[in-house]
Amino acid sequence: MSERQENTGTAGIEVGHFGIHRAANGIVYLHQGRGGVNATGHRERSPFHVRLEGGRQHCNHHVPLAAPVVWGPHWRHLMDLIHDPMVRAMLPIPKDTPEALFLSTNWTPDRPDRRAGLPEQITALARLSSPLWPNIVRADLMKPDSIMQGLGSSNIQPILIYDAAPRHRSQLDELACLSRSQAARLIIIGEPGCVDLSSRDGAREIGTEVRRIAPAEFSLLPWENIGATVVRKFMRGEWTGGVVEPGTPERPLLRAARAGRAAAE
Repeated sequence: MSERQENTGTAGIEVGHFGIHRAANGIVYLHQGRGGVNATGHRERSPFHVRLEGGRQHCNHHVPLAAPVVWGPHWRHLMDLIHDPMVRAMLPIPKDTPEALFLSTNWTPDRPDRRAGLPEQITALARLSSPLWPNIVRADLMKPDSIMQGLGSSNIQPILIYDAAPRHRSQLDELACLSRSQAARLIIIGEPGCVDLSSRDGAREIGTEVRRIAPAEFSLLPWENIGATVVRKFMRGEWTGGVVEPGTPERPLLRAARAGRAAAE
């Protein structure tokens, strides 16, 4: 892999966001910071030039593309959880569907994994895109204009709003609708009724098992390096989306999570 070639000038094909871009010759470039690099060793400079709306210049991620290959057991932890909807939503690759996502924190005695606030496991997953400053905001503190700027800045870094409540409904409905045409994924975490789930322009509800995994064990994984490996594989055409061969044994993280769920039920 080569990160030597950067396009630091202003000439070239103008694109409206940082992240992953595919050139006409098939080479895929990651744009962040000053320029674009590829993960396949090609010498061709990126033909793209990023110009954010409103003249902003800063990119909020610095994926360590040249980091060593992630350790096998750590990679298997990701593969163990790759079909979890929340994990997939947080992957640092372009979104494959346009809609915003909603994760409920409606706590009931039979669903102890649902809690108000932001679970530590989801905070850890935010590190997959190597943010320079938080891409997570509490609903009471959100500024819709800033949320929209974040959604339009890169196609590999989702924006999360947590502690959402019905009082935020009008703002979140508008953001969910507008996010469909933006580069990044919008994820809303909060109480039922805080965002429209019934219309085409609303959000789609998802579940997750990551909140059942021990926070300490989950948070200590090197999520930045795991995310960089995902980005490299995607850029090289090696990303399979986590297809697992039949008969593959479950890994410890997921097995423990499912055991905890069975006990709760």
